[in-house]
Amino acid sequence: MRCITMIPDRDSGNIYNELLYRALDQIGLRYEQIPFSLRYLIRHAPAERFHYLHFHWPEIFFEIRPHAPHKLFGMKGYLHLHAFWSLAKVRGFKLVWTLHEVDVHDLRRHTSFHSRSRRLLWRLADLVFTHAPDVRREAERRWGAREHLHTIPHGSYEGAYPDCITRDEARARMRLPQDAFTFLFFGNLRPYKGVDRLIESFRALRRRHPRAHLVIAGRPCSESLAAEVRRACSDLENTHLVLEHVPDAEIQVFMRAADCFVAPYEYIETCGAIYLALAFGLPIIIKLEGNVVDFVDHRIGIFMRDSSETERAMREMLQMPQSARERLRENARAASRLFSWSTLRERYKAAFDAFEAESG
Repeated sequence: MRCITMIPDRDSGNIYNELLYRALDQIGLRYEQIPFSLRYLIRHAPAERFHYLHFHWPEIFFEIRPHAPHKLFGMKGYLHLHAFWSLAKVRGFKLVWTLHEVDVHDLRRHTSFHSRSRRLLWRLADLVFTHAPDVRREAERRWGAREHLHTIPHGSYEGAYPDCITRDEARARMRLPQDAFTFLFFGNLRPYKGVDRLIESFRALRRRHPRAHLVIAGRPCSESLAAEVRRACSDLENTHLVLEHVPDAEIQVFMRAADCFVAPYEYIETCGAIYLALAFGLPIIIKLEGNVVDFVDHRIGIFMRDSSETERAMREMLQMPQSARERLRENARAASRLFSWSTLRERYKAAFDAFEAESG
C-alpha cells in the first residue's frame, strides 16, 4: 500500500502537476492530500506502509527579508519548512524531491539561505528526480553523490489543453494578418527568460523583414518588468503584448496563430515551455542546454549556443523554405509523442519499486 502527497498541494494551476499525479495514480501511487502542518505530523503517523511527501520548489514556502525584521513571515516559513521535513522523517513519511533547477531563478540576494535549504532536502529526501542530466550532474557536484537519484524527462503536454481552433480562426482572434510570419514568446515573464533580448532581436530583424510579427504572452513576475516590456515595444510595430495570465482554454489561440516558438532564455535547466510548443507542432528557437538536449537529434527547430544568437536564429527561420518549416512541424509533433506520460510512468514505477524493495 502506498500513496503520495504534494506539499503544499497539487492545485497550483500548473498542468504539469495534474499530469504527473495522474500518471503516478496509474502505477498504483494513489494521491492523498495532507496539510502542511507540524501539528498534523505530531498527531498522525503514515496510514500506509509508504506515504511519500513530494516537494518541487522549496523557495515557494518562504521569502527571506533579513533587513526587514518586522516582516518575519519569510524566516518563519523557512524554519517551519525545515522542521516539517525533519518531523516527517521521524514520523515515518518518505520525502521525494523533483529537482527542477539547482538554483532559484533570478535570485540575486540571500542565496545562502536557499542553498542551505536545498542541500538539506537533498540529504533528507528518500528519492530525488531530475528532468535533465545537466541538473543531476551539477547537483551531485555541489551536494555529493546519493542513492535513489533518477533522471526522467519532463512529460508531454499533448492533449492537456483544448485544441479545436484553426489557424485562420486564431489569426482572426489575434488580429494578425493571415500571411504574416509570427514569432511567439509564451509563458510567465521573468528576467532570465530574455524577453528584453527578444524585443531587441525583433527590432533588428524588422529592418529586413518588416512584415514579421511578434507576440509576447504571459504574466510578468512584477509590474516593473511589465512596464519595461511595454516601454521597449512602444515604438516597435507588429508587436502584440498580452501581459497577463492566459486561461487554459485560450492557450490554443496563441499556439495556433504562431509560426515559431521563441525561447531566448539566458540559461536553461528544466524548460517546460518546449513541451507546450511541441504539443501544438510549433518549430522552436531555443538554447541547447538543460533538458533541451533531449531533442538534439529530433530536428524540431533551431538550437542556439547562446541567447545572443536569437536574432540570427529568427532570421534563419524566416528565410527557411516553407517545406522545411513543415518538416520541423512534423518532427515537433513526433517528438511530443516520444515523451508521453504513458511511457514515462513506467520509469517512475521502476524508481519507486526499487526504493521500496530495498526498504523492505
